[in-house]
Amino acid sequence: MKVVLSATVPQLGERGDVRHVADGYARNFLFPQKLAELATPAALWRAEQERTAVRKRAEHELNDLQRIATQLDGYELETEAPVSEAGTLYASVGAQKVAQLLKERGMPVKKTQVAMEPIKTPGEYKAGIRFAHGLEAEITIIVTAAP
Repeated sequence: MKVVLSATVPQLGERGDVRHVADGYARNFLFPQKLAELATPAALWRAEQERTAVRKRAEHELNDLQRIATQLDGYELETEAPVSEAGTLYASVGAQKVAQLLKERGMPVKKTQVAMEPIKTPGEYKAGIRFAHGLEAEITIIVTAAP
């Protein structure tokens, strides 16, 4: 039986895929759980429309991410932090702080996207920003001692 998947089914396919499955599998498992529907011309048309919409969204998202990655690549982020007499920071500057500083400057970055080791002394450091679709940007973080 030919079906159109309404949801992603492990080891069968993604949402919108057209698959040939056993009649019993479709009637007893896929249809009752609303994981698939019979591949009628209307269902095939809806699946094609959905795939087109998904492709357009992914393309739009990729363009936005490329723009943000281009803006961030080579960006210098400066911050001040209190320093002890030994020359170390009282609180390290980590991914969360970097993401927060970038967000304040209008760049939507999550802490999970920032790849760096925590900074514990003043100086100049590099950090990577990873985006979906395999895009990456490298920023420079300059930490200075607060007066």
